[in-house]
Amino acid sequence: MFLFPVRHHSPAAARHVTRVIRARRPRAVLVEGPADATPLIPALLDVRTEPPVALYAYRTEGAPRAVSWPFCAYSPEYVALAAAREVGARSAFCDLPASAVLAAGDETGLDLSPAEDYARFCGGLAEAAGYATFDEFWDVVFEQEAADLPSDAFVAALVEFGAKARRLVPRGDEDSVREAQMAAAALRVVDEGIAPEEIVLVCGAAHVEPIAALVAGSAEIEPMEPPTVPAALHLIPFSFPRLSEHFGYGAGNRAPRYYQRVWEAGGDHAVATRAALLALAADLRGAGRDASLAQAIDADTLGGVLARLRGKPAAGVDEIEDAAAACFGQGQELPVAAALRRIQIGETVGRVTPEIGRTPLQTEFYETTSRLGLPVVDAPRQILLHMPIAAEAARSVFLHRLVLAEIPYAVELVSGLGGGGRAAVKDPLDQIARSREKWELAWTPATDGQLVERTALGASFAEVCGRTLADALAAATRIDQGTETLLRMALCDLTEGFDAGLLRCERLAAAGGDFVALGRATFHLDGLAAYGAARRLPAAALATLAARLFRRAAVHLPAAAVCGDEDAVAVRDTLVSLADLVRRASPVADGETFWQALERTAAGAATHGEIRGAILTLLQLGGRLGDSDLAHHLRYWLSATAEPGANARLVAGVFSLHRGTLVRNRPLVAAVNGFLAGLSLATLTPLLPTLRRALGNLGGAERAYLSETLAGVLGVTPSTATRSVAASDVETALLREADALVATTLDDWRERYGIA
Repeated sequence: MFLFPVRHHSPAAARHVTRVIRARRPRAVLVEGPADATPLIPALLDVRTEPPVALYAYRTEGAPRAVSWPFCAYSPEYVALAAAREVGARSAFCDLPASAVLAAGDETGLDLSPAEDYARFCGGLAEAAGYATFDEFWDVVFEQEAADLPSDAFVAALVEFGAKARRLVPRGDEDSVREAQMAAAALRVVDEGIAPEEIVLVCGAAHVEPIAALVAGSAEIEPMEPPTVPAALHLIPFSFPRLSEHFGYGAGNRAPRYYQRVWEAGGDHAVATRAALLALAADLRGAGRDASLAQAIDADTLGGVLARLRGKPAAGVDEIEDAAAACFGQGQELPVAAALRRIQIGETVGRVTPEIGRTPLQTEFYETTSRLGLPVVDAPRQILLHMPIAAEAARSVFLHRLVLAEIPYAVELVSGLGGGGRAAVKDPLDQIARSREKWELAWTPATDGQLVERTALGASFAEVCGRTLADALAAATRIDQGTETLLRMALCDLTEGFDAGLLRCERLAAAGGDFVALGRATFHLDGLAAYGAARRLPAAALATLAARLFRRAAVHLPAAAVCGDEDAVAVRDTLVSLADLVRRASPVADGETFWQALERTAAGAATHGEIRGAILTLLQLGGRLGDSDLAHHLRYWLSATAEPGANARLVAGVFSLHRGTLVRNRPLVAAVNGFLAGLSLATLTPLLPTLRRALGNLGGAERAYLSETLAGVLGVTPSTATRSVAASDVETALLREADALVATTLDDWRERYGIA
């Protein structure tokens, strides 16, 4: 019997196992994998199945649990099955059944957790061989140096590696049980009349010697029947990111797409390296960065030099990363890091033959839509949900989960008379506060395709959404990103992860000092606290964190107000949100702290004009400034600088809020009028777009009030004020000149910024 040792997802092992099977032409090929998945081998090898794919098993009763066995195009186990079909051999999986693996961890089940000592063994081995990581050691020794050896020599080297790992790393009883299972499967094939030399068994390198001893009879096979649980098996699409160890898959590799290139190049790492660098250059150019063919050639040359300096036969993953940072990133890793991740890990998602039945998510989708009375038809249907009704609230939760899981079925629309068929703005705070929701539902073939693919993330929508939100929390770098994730948890009724989410937000809050992020997060948490009782959320904890964030936002406001025009809008909008909390007397809002922060910021010499103007309006509306005080402050700041643009932004900021009230404020209008009247036409013209943005869209009533107030400032009747605008030919000519200048300015803007 020929026992072929492998490492999962090794292109070198895959090439050699193909050669061995073609040369030996066995009658049976056994592969390490769940024995009860053998009926899925035809679907796995179907021409319509495109790796990466995975055998996916889940418990159908008891505590939810799932486990997967992924395969890519160069997984030795997958390649061995394909080679077996090519030579006409029967094939089967021979490891513990999935039902036994799913029982692991139960009181009567096996402990199948990997030995922690294996990581230390790998690290020590790499260090002794002079490499930084075990992956680097493996690439050099097995993927490059041993890959060109005759297959017998490659097998001998890998058997030796596996034997030492088996002896030096403490193993649990589970390995013995698995090895006995695989040996017994091989002996059953012998009992069926196939000679041992006509059998090839493909398994992990560490299992080869123990299985060989059991098959040869030098060790006794203990007849142990491991416990099992009710389970179901499916073949599902998988992805390169999920296959990567960077995403937490312990048996994965660090660069699935790179090794796919090695496989496609027949093991030629130089060809794979060049292909990766060319793809990297194209990716960077697609992102708007400079990346030339010359830089790719330089990176390829540098990678070869680095490989020789490091004693390697050819450049590999490490050399690509170092050379790319030097040649594309000019020594900075960050600019090319994201592109490298896409190029090295890849984004490929596999495809499964349509012969396979429904996956767990498909089953849940059809059962839930039937139970909730949601249409599953290939045509749009609109529904209106009233959230106080429990049954319709359940519909809402399910639809929000589908949206979060990216299942193409449901789109939330703007509700109300003016909503029409427009998609709603996906503001989670706005969504959680709605008493009604309007949705458009439509099943398409893409719905089922995505249901199958998303099964790779979990066996239920709760699991998929929980994982998605947990990943979002882990990736969050700003407190408002964390609190937005909490809002989505509430929308999807996934409150079991709320405590961990709050803890993550606490840490983000401690590390963050961005006023906009702190303010948005405060508003999010206030909304969550308000609806906490209805959605079973920890309202007290939410309110406590929100109050702390409110005070921190107030502290950071003066610094945030010293900013450019682009940031000023976000700061102003955040100010308005916090002022709304104060106006509503929200328990999270410390009003006095807020007003003092506004007063300090308004007095700051470097405060952005539009923010200062908005603050002055908020102070007046909050009773901290009288009408005459507001005009006094406006006159002061309008005279404090000779830069007309800053003054225009100040006026725009003042009138950005509550214009209906401010246009009746005679001292304020007088101050603005005095500022504008004192400007020359050449100075005034460039400021008109800013002023028009602030005052150009006044409603009819607001225009009438402004005309009346302006008439009072000028000491004329409103009708006289209107007629006096063009009282003379000279003034008419000046207005025409101003109009021409404005038109020229706007044409210049359109040309410069590509505005239609």
